Amino acid sequence: MELEDAGKALSCPRPSMVVAALHLARRWCTGHAIDGAPAMAHAVRVAVKLCQYDPTATAELVAAVLLHDSPYFVPDGQDLDVVLSETVGNEVCRIVRAIEQEHFALAVYTSDPGRVEVHLRDVASHDRAVVLASAADKAVSVASIMRRASRVPDIYTYWSARSAFVAQIPYFFYFVNEVRWGLPAGLSEELDVLVTAAERSIRRAGFGTLEIIGGVR
Repeated sequence: MELEDAGKALSCPRPSMVVAALHLARRWCTGHAIDGAPAMAHAVRVAVKLCQYDPTATAELVAAVLLHDSPYFVPDGQDLDVVLSETVGNEVCRIVRAIEQEHFALAVYTSDPGRVEVHLRDVASHDRAVVLASAADKAVSVASIMRRASRVPDIYTYWSARSAFVAQIPYFFYFVNEVRWGLPAGLSEELDVLVTAAERSIRRAGFGTLEIIGGVR
């Protein structure tokens, strides 16, 4: 993964905060996988995606993106908030925790869509950093899932094994529409295209009409 061409905060020489985040992410991501790839590769891809559309992203935002999955990988016995605050600062810790809260909301949205709507509207109304980080994460994740979908011989079996992702498609549409104001046009368009392609692939596989929350789509 070429970091040098990714953006100001990821180019060399890198800000000390980004260097610290890279070291911490490498240590915590070791042995973990996301979207079928090493977790560190996913973290870097999300940071590169962020900087592709926002080349002047702050060091705090890039560091937070590199560490956005750290709540799931932090070793037992370590206090995530303390480590992040002391190593990369309070703002990075805040963004990481905000992304974690969205993940929590997403996990329960089928049973409690109102919670998702309230959370996302609150974030979308005032927190562009979290919006950018979350959008970059989704663009990388959905693209990875769709690349694998394009290579499988049995698309129905593929989507059947990913029922959680299938159930989240309505939320992804809702997310893009709710936060579009805070995204670079290219990123919102890319995410919209990816999610639309995923929905079409799922429909072609024989799944029924997806219920879209919030009256979107």
